[in-house]
Parts: sequence; structure tokens; C-alpha cells
Amino acid sequence: MKLPKVTVDVPYIELKGEFEAMVPYELEGWSKGMDLSKEDPKKLEEEVLGRMKEIASLYQNKDIEGLVREQYKRMQEVDQSYYFNTKKNSEELLVELQESLNESKKTELLEGKMKLMANGKLVTILVDKGVFFNEGIIRTDIGDSYAFYPQYFYRPSLGAKLEIIR
Repeated sequence: MKLPKVTVDVPYIELKGEFEAMVPYELEGWSKGMDLSKEDPKKLEEEVLGRMKEIASLYQNKDIEGLVREQYKRMQEVDQSYYFNTKKNSEELLVELQESLNESKKTELLEGKMKLMANGKLVTILVDKGVFFNEGIIRTDIGDSYAFYPQYFYRPSLGAKLEIIR
């Protein structure tokens, strides 16, 4: 892509174009997951809500080891996509998580509605009305504001437990 010659001061330049990025990795993510839209919606929503309760409990109890176990695959893919591959990067993430948990006064589960995404391969529950519309239903009071912890799940194989993914 050739950049235009700029002859006057402008606050920014906007360009439109396409490119194909070649990266030295492939993120599997939910691409090989099951199509959740084919499952019984009531049973699926109960399962998702159950998983949300489990995750909210980990936040409430400030269980960093449990959170890391639950979010390992998610963190691994995010780290890989940002080329984080050192112990230092992982330690920084743990410090940030610990600081967030230390600020937390109370974690609660809000009401919401199940949403399927990614052609039925991802599922979550999001707040469906009010000022927190489309936020994750896990909310932590950190004093002056709230932190929301959205959780996106996929099912890696038929009958498998829902797992957290990016």
C-alpha cells in the first residue's frame, strides 16, 4: 500500500485497504467445538448458569489457582496471539489478577439471557436490560465502580463440560 503525500497539517490520515497477515501460529479456539445451537436450549442455559455460578464463586473466594485452572486455555491463546512467551508475562498476568481480586469487595451474579455466538459454537449469559446491558453477569463491586467478568464457553467434544475460551 502506498501512502499519499501529505502537504498540509492534518490531525490524522485515514486509509482503507486489505491485507492478509501471515502469523507463525494457529489458534484453534472454538473452531472445532460442538454446535451448541443443536442442544436443548433450557438444559444448555441451566448448564451455562451453573458454570457461571462456579466461576463467580472463584472470584468471590479470591481463588486465584481455581481461576487460573478455569481460564488456562483462554490465557494460553491470548498469550500466544500477543507473542507473550516468557515466564515474566505470565507472572504479570497473575499479579494483575491478584490486584483485581484484592480490590474486590463483593461478587454477585446478575440476571441475564443466554446468547449463542460464533455460529452456535460459543455461549454466554449477558445482562439483557438496564444500564449494564450486554455486560457479563458476573459483577464485582470494587468500591467506586464495578468490574464485569464475561465468560464465553464452548464444548470441545460431544458430552464434554463447557470450557472457557477467548
